[in-house]
Amino acid sequence: MEGKIEQSVPASHADNLLPHIHYSYSVGGNSYSSTLEVPDSIDPSKEYTARYLGKFPAGAKVRVYYDPEQPTHSTLEPGVGGDWMIFALGVLAVIFAILALFFSN
Repeated sequence: MEGKIEQSVPASHADNLLPHIHYSYSVGGNSYSSTLEVPDSIDPSKEYTARYLGKFPAGAKVRVYYDPEQPTHSTLEPGVGGDWMIFALGVLAVIFAILALFFSN
């Protein structure tokens, strides 16, 4: 589904340096809008914010992913952050531990 970036503004220390990216889209003749949710696992910085503002500038056409059962639930980046990151970090920790044991002998 195509949508449009309505607002893309830099963040401040007051809001933990997270960028504010607001977008709109239509499904079945109904208009919706939402704000890009940044994963909790992200450690925001000025560079992070600048990258997202460049990726989603105001006025840009974007692909919106939404739940067909609940069109109000949407995102611009499916699968970013979330539970998969915990799994990936766990796998990396196990690999590191095995390598540490292997090389310690």
